[in-house]
Amino acid sequence: MKKIFLCTALALTLNACGGDSAQEHLAKAQNYLKENQQNAAVIELKNAIKKDANLAQARLELGEIYLDRGNYPAAAKELERAKDLGANKQRLAPLLARTYLNQGQSEQIAELINNNRPFDIEVETELLAIHALSLFRNGQIDEAQLSLNQAQELGYEGTYSRMVKASLSAANNEFNAANQTLEQLSQEAPNNTDIWLLKGHLASMSNDNVNAVEAYRKAVELAPDASQYTLYLAQALVKNKQFSEAEPYLDRILQIAPNHMLSNQLKAYIRFQSEDYEQAFNIATKALQNGSNNTATQLVAGISAYKLQKYQQALTQLERVVSKEPQNALAQRLYVTTQFRIGHLDDAFNQLNQDSVSDNQDSDFLSTVSLQLNRLGRPAEALQIAEKAANVGGLSEKAKLGLLKLKQDDPSGVPLLQQVLEESPNHAQAFLGLQTYYYQQGQQQQVLQALDEWLAKHPSEQSVLLFKGAILEQLERYDEALASYQAILKNNPKDIIALLFSSSIYAQKGQLEKAYQIALEVKQQQPDNLRAFEFLLNFATQLDRSQEVKTLIDEQLKASPDSVLLIEQQARYFLSNQDLASAIERLEQISPLQRDDRVWQLLGDSYLESGQSEQAALTYRSWLDNSPLSLAAYIKNIHQHELKGELTEAISLSEQAVKLFKNNQRLIFVHSVLLLKAGQAQASQEALNQLNARQQQTPAALQQQGYIYLVQQNWDSAITTLEQLYQNYPSTQTANLLIRAYKGAGDNAKAIAFIEAAIEKYQDAANPLKLQLAELQMQANPQQALAEYQNILQQEPNNIIALNNLAWIYHDMGEFDEALSYAKQAHELNPNIAQVKDSYGYMLLKSGNSAEAATVLEQSYLLQNDNEIALHFVEALITNQQTEKAQQVLNNLQELNPEQLNKKAELEALLN
Repeated sequence: MKKIFLCTALALTLNACGGDSAQEHLAKAQNYLKENQQNAAVIELKNAIKKDANLAQARLELGEIYLDRGNYPAAAKELERAKDLGANKQRLAPLLARTYLNQGQSEQIAELINNNRPFDIEVETELLAIHALSLFRNGQIDEAQLSLNQAQELGYEGTYSRMVKASLSAANNEFNAANQTLEQLSQEAPNNTDIWLLKGHLASMSNDNVNAVEAYRKAVELAPDASQYTLYLAQALVKNKQFSEAEPYLDRILQIAPNHMLSNQLKAYIRFQSEDYEQAFNIATKALQNGSNNTATQLVAGISAYKLQKYQQALTQLERVVSKEPQNALAQRLYVTTQFRIGHLDDAFNQLNQDSVSDNQDSDFLSTVSLQLNRLGRPAEALQIAEKAANVGGLSEKAKLGLLKLKQDDPSGVPLLQQVLEESPNHAQAFLGLQTYYYQQGQQQQVLQALDEWLAKHPSEQSVLLFKGAILEQLERYDEALASYQAILKNNPKDIIALLFSSSIYAQKGQLEKAYQIALEVKQQQPDNLRAFEFLLNFATQLDRSQEVKTLIDEQLKASPDSVLLIEQQARYFLSNQDLASAIERLEQISPLQRDDRVWQLLGDSYLESGQSEQAALTYRSWLDNSPLSLAAYIKNIHQHELKGELTEAISLSEQAVKLFKNNQRLIFVHSVLLLKAGQAQASQEALNQLNARQQQTPAALQQQGYIYLVQQNWDSAITTLEQLYQNYPSTQTANLLIRAYKGAGDNAKAIAFIEAAIEKYQDAANPLKLQLAELQMQANPQQALAEYQNILQQEPNNIIALNNLAWIYHDMGEFDEALSYAKQAHELNPNIAQVKDSYGYMLLKSGNSAEAATVLEQSYLLQNDNEIALHFVEALITNQQTEKAQQVLNNLQELNPEQLNKKAELEALLN
């Protein structure tokens, strides 16, 4: 114990019992440095400083090692401490100045020089040059030149003076001179990282990415702790498209500083190039959230978000890009496309109008957009954009403008297409556009002749041969149609469309086996081809071989388990066999991001058909969320709300759709119908007025107009409209509407005459009108009505309306037993109709069975709170001496017509 204590005491006082002294550690470190063993030297120097914190030489040596390795903050700390402890300033000052240089601290370099003079001429020259280089790096060119001039006045030119000269040469675009100087310096001082860094910078400025990578890589090897050098290298590697090499360097930086802006920008770009859009979007977003305003990063975030169907996020980033770079064609196109995706059609149109069109690529994009606008029911905007494209583009854009005009029933498209053909007689698109128009005008033979003349010059033109074959097939000239398709196959035996159209011809000629084999061959060649699947399944079903199709799809799915189209085909097979559960299971395996309109509708319809209405509604809503420009999705969701009685929601959605698809006649009509259902007759009329003149004369529009007039009790207009409707489209439905208008106008005689004329003209086809005739004659001619109803019962013994109304005719004639007989028959056929139950109960009352009558009439009253039923019920209650209850029912009556008011007064008199 005494020895331990003594040794400890001696160690504390003499430092003799616990190892080497500070000087000995320093000596060991210097030996290690001679052997280039930096790590071992660092350990010895740290031990020396532990032994003697004021050992300036140890701190100087340690600071220089940190400087060499690129740990500039640690180097500055040790060198500043060494300076304070009186280390040799001639050696120390250049080292400390370099640490400040690499930390961008020009002012500290100036203070170091000014506060520590005098220096040797060589040292001060280098210090002034280092200061000049620091100023140059900070963009202070004039100040850098001044500092260099001061160095040159001393009459000595060292390494850093030459580096500054090279930098200034590069600034003046004298890259050859700059590179020559740096090449000499790198040979004279190969371990100076500042030289390699400057070489990398100059190469990067010259877009010499290969040499930039080489220089930065050397700098990183020499100074592995300099994270900025690592970043420069990574940036150069990215510019040189060496993405796999760049990423590990970036990961090293991001592990230390996860939010480092530039590193995240570069990493996002690498992930984007690898088509890892999820990571690219997330990393680019992090860079932007940390202050980046880099256009490329915004573009990466925007495109990645678009690919991920995050359209709102895409729009935000792309909007920033186009606001800064309005000439960026890629950003402009994607920005407009994104606006289309989220349903901002007005914004997209305005953006397209603002954009300049500079090349064929721009004009082609505009032509494509114009066609989409036309499909969305915006013909005026479509035409405006197409004209803009045609003004700049070539013949193709002019042809598209002509085709668009013809689609809009504008015959001025014809001379435009003819002009294209005059300039380019072989322009197939313009030729086919014209022939399609002529064919639609009924000029079939002329079109076939024109096609033959074209094919005489261009015998292998696929699109023309297909068009000719389709026309011949429609005309049932199957052999000629087949010859047209085979002409295509002669040049290209694997032409998918020609093969499938040929199979259709064989099927129509009764050669199902051959049709099946052709479709099978196509399906085997192109497993994902949905049209080939449809043809094959159709033929297989007719041949009772659909199981073979399922087996084929199963095999193809094993080879390509992630194929969305094969999964859809399997689901469609299940649907064809009414296996809804299996179809739904397969369709649900397709992720929402991969579903197109076709899959969404299949899934929603399958849920609906299987009775899962809530799940169907959820699917339709998701469909609309994912495809905000899908007209079918809007229609499905509107219909779902209507079926559920959610008229407010249906109207809101239809109004939104009408604004989006401005001239879509179907949507306008649906909107009008919904408004009328909601009791908004005037708004319904305003919506109907938006239909074009041709659509307003269609049966559906005339019928809707008639309904509006009926609801508004505008009987004259209703009669005029519904007479026109019936004249053009005679049917039981249109007749009933017209009868309703005559009755509403109080002209029962005209209604009766109309029905009698219709029955005489259409005989048995007009039988449903006989009920209307009998009902009208119940007041005007009861005996005639009686005969009509008896005639109806001879043909339809279980006609509830005839039975019920006969009961009332006999009631009015005072023949209550006969009335009860017919009322009872109607009640037995359907006791759940309130009016039928009311008739039966009232006939029981008139036949003297008041107790049963009261029971039946109460049931009718509970089924439907109707004033007439209520008055019958009160009469039965009074007969059964239930006066208090009768009074309660009378007190609840509201909105009685004059006849009902008189009846109420009679009953109240009985009560009193």
